[in-house]
Amino acid sequence: MRWSDVDLIENRLAIPDAKTDSGVRVVSIPGTLAEELWQHRRRSAFRGDDERVFCHPELGSEYHIATSTSPRSSGPSSRRASPGRTSSAPATTCA
Repeated sequence: MRWSDVDLIENRLAIPDAKTDSGVRVVSIPGTLAEELWQHRRRSAFRGDDERVFCHPELGSEYHIATSTSPRSSGPSSRRASPGRTSSAPATTCA
């Protein structure tokens, strides 16, 4: 997701790229989320419309978590997933 996809005045997110045509849409977001995104943008060094909303904090590129720190590769002592979740690793995305 790029900043050009985020409308913090109208509290909307554009989904311009999707697997199907029906996935391309604009969705409303709660005002509290819009405020959090506004604060996130203010703190980020990557605020331009063509820059990623969620990115590497120093490079502005896609942020990848090293696989060696994944609980799946930690062996039997890894943290257990909470009920209803298949993994205890936090969900991460970067457009």
